[in-house]
Amino acid sequence: MNLHSPLVRSFLTVGAIRILAIPLGLVTSIVLARYLGPEAFGRYAFVMALLPLLSLPVAGGLVQLLTREAAGYLYEGQWSSLRGLSRAACAWVILVSLVLSAAYLMADAVVGFPSEGKWALLGLLVPLIPLSGLTSVTKGLVKGLGRPSLAEFPSQIIKPLSVLVGLGGLLLWHELTPSSAILVQVGSGALVLAVSTLILARVMPPQAHQQSATYFPMFWVGSLLPFTMMIAAGTLNAHIGIVLLGFLGADEGVAALRVGERAAQFVVMSLVLVNMVIAPHLVRAYRAGDLAKLQRLFRQSARGAFLIASVVSLVLLLFGRPLIALSFGEAYASIAYSPMLVLVAGQLINVFFGSVGTILNMSGFERYTLMGQMCALMVNVLTCLYLIPQYGALGAATGASVGLVTWNLLLGIMMIRHLKIRPTVL
Repeated sequence: MNLHSPLVRSFLTVGAIRILAIPLGLVTSIVLARYLGPEAFGRYAFVMALLPLLSLPVAGGLVQLLTREAAGYLYEGQWSSLRGLSRAACAWVILVSLVLSAAYLMADAVVGFPSEGKWALLGLLVPLIPLSGLTSVTKGLVKGLGRPSLAEFPSQIIKPLSVLVGLGGLLLWHELTPSSAILVQVGSGALVLAVSTLILARVMPPQAHQQSATYFPMFWVGSLLPFTMMIAAGTLNAHIGIVLLGFLGADEGVAALRVGERAAQFVVMSLVLVNMVIAPHLVRAYRAGDLAKLQRLFRQSARGAFLIASVVSLVLLLFGRPLIALSFGEAYASIAYSPMLVLVAGQLINVFFGSVGTILNMSGFERYTLMGQMCALMVNVLTCLYLIPQYGALGAATGASVGLVTWNLLLGIMMIRHLKIRPTVL
C-alpha cells in the first residue's frame, strides 16, 4: 500500500476522524448517563434516536447524491449546474423541513402531545431537522469537491466537542435535564452548520459563483430516491431497537441499550478503519479482474480486524461490568451488561465476516447491499417486537444482533455467487 498516494492519505484521514469521533461520543454519553440517571437518560436517548428517522425525508441520501453530482460537475467544469445543485438542495431541505414542522404543529393541535415525559421533548427536535439537513448539503458538496476530511470534521469532531462544552456549562451554571441537553444539541447543530458553510465557501470554485444557476430537478429527485432508500434501511437498522424499546419498554431499558451500544462500538472500530483504507484497493483489484488478489486483500484485512476485535470483546466480557460502573455509574452495571454482551457478540460476528458490504459496493453490486439491509431490518423488527415486551433491553439487543448476522450471511452469499470470493476470515 502506497501511503503517499493522495487517495490513501484521504481515506486514512477520514478514517482517523471517524475513529476519534467514537470516544468523543462515548464521553458525551458518559456525562449524560451519570448526571441524568437511567430514567432521564433513557428519555433523552429515545428522543434523540427519533431525530435520524424524522430527518430521512429531509436529508436521507442527500450526502451521497451531492457527492456524486458535485464531483461530476467539478470534473466536467459545469459550474452553472454545480451552482444550481447547491441552491436546489438547500431549497429542498427548507421546503421539506417546513412541511414536517407544519405536520408536527397540526398533530399537536389535534391530538396534543403530553406535557411531561419523553413525548414532551419531541418539539425540541423541530429546529434540529433543518439544521441537520443543511449540514448534509454542505457535507455532500464539500466531499464532491474533493475534500472529504474537511467535510467530516465539523460533524465528527466539532459537534461532540461543542456538545461537551455545552454540557459542562450546564453542570457548572445551570441544570442538566433532558430538555436542556437537547437544546445544547440545537446550539451545537447551529455551530456545525456555520463552520460547514464557511468550509464550503472556501472550497467552492470561484467559477461557480460567476455563472447563472442551471437546474435538473427531475433528474436529481429521481437519483435521490435510491440513495434515500439505502440510507433509510441503514438508519432504521441502527436506531429501530431503541425506538421500539421506547414504545414498548421502560425508559431505563432505553438507557441500558444505549450504554451497551456505546461499548459495542469499540468492537467494530477495527473493521470501520479497514473499510476506509481497503476500499480503493478493492476497486483496483476488481477492475483489473484479479480475483486472487481480491480474495487475498479481503482475507488479510478481515483477519487483522478480527484479531483486534477479539481482544476488545474479551476485555468487555471479563471486565465489562466494572468498566460500565466506572464509566457510566453503578446504576447501569446491572442493567446494561447483558445487552452489551449480546451486542458485542453480534459485532464480533460482523467483523468475522469482513468487509462484505464494502466489497459489494465497490464492485457495483450495491443493490444487493440494499436488499440485505431490508431483510436484516425485517428480521430486526420482528425479533424486537417478539422479545422486547418480555426481555426489554436484552430483547432489543438480540434483535439488533440477529439482524446484523442476517445481513452478513446474505451479503456473504452474494459475494460467493457474484464475485466468487469467500467471506469471513477463514
